[in-house]
Amino acid sequence: MGLREEKKQEQRRAILETAVALFREQGFDATRVREVTERLRISEGTFFNHFPTKQAVLEAAARDLLARITTLLHHDAEDDDRPAAERLEEVGVAFAGAFAGDRDFAALLARHTQFFLGRWSEAQWQARAYEPLTVLLEDGQHRGEIRADVPAGQLAELYVGMNLVTISNWLAGSPAGGALDDRLRRAWAVFRDGSVLESGPSAPPPISPSATAVGRRTDRHADRPDAPHPDGLADRTTAVPSPSAAVTASGRRSGRGPGSTANLGGHSRPTTAPRGKRAT
Repeated sequence: MGLREEKKQEQRRAILETAVALFREQGFDATRVREVTERLRISEGTFFNHFPTKQAVLEAAARDLLARITTLLHHDAEDDDRPAAERLEEVGVAFAGAFAGDRDFAALLARHTQFFLGRWSEAQWQARAYEPLTVLLEDGQHRGEIRADVPAGQLAELYVGMNLVTISNWLAGSPAGGALDDRLRRAWAVFRDGSVLESGPSAPPPISPSATAVGRRTDRHADRPDAPHPDGLADRTTAVPSPSAAVTASGRRSGRGPGSTANLGGHSRPTTAPRGKRAT
């Protein structure tokens, strides 16, 4: 990078940081481009050479934040030595740290950009998050750690959507309660394990693999006696579950027998009774 380009980038960064500081001090709507240029002692023409509007400044700041979050995601997508579930959990921690550490700025993005929802958000997250997440999840599917009856791309969408909705609701002060990292940890646990603990008429059936699912999962998995069941998001057991095992919403088999109890949100309840009988 030449000296001229370095100066250009420095000026752009100064405009972005000064504008965001003013947005924090007096609000986005109350801030004028003229106030940014006066503080930096530059012309409005110079400002517009870098950003067409003050909205563009805030969106650039949002992209910078997203880049910081997804740097870890790209690293984890390439780190195939650790289990996929461990890497996904680490990404969730990064989400929490990025937003909980600067709630005012996150609220600014939520109010004045489509960072969390909308077409702009979709375009940004597609390139920066969905693609590396899909790589990570496909790796987990090929290693038998992640359910293979749902395309990795759709699992990536669900994972990102779960995090973004949890964060935006936290910013809005939803009654769910708790710190953001606690909320994201609970959301991750439900995503990983599912939420329906008993089988029977009310339980959703496992999703049958289709042509749209990961095609590279071959019949060799069925030949392995210790292969994870294709149902379940992150299958962490090697034993083949019994037919009476409970099935979760994500397809995971809990391995609990009839008459045992399972815990969901701190409340124990009986799992499914043997076929033909209802649990009491």
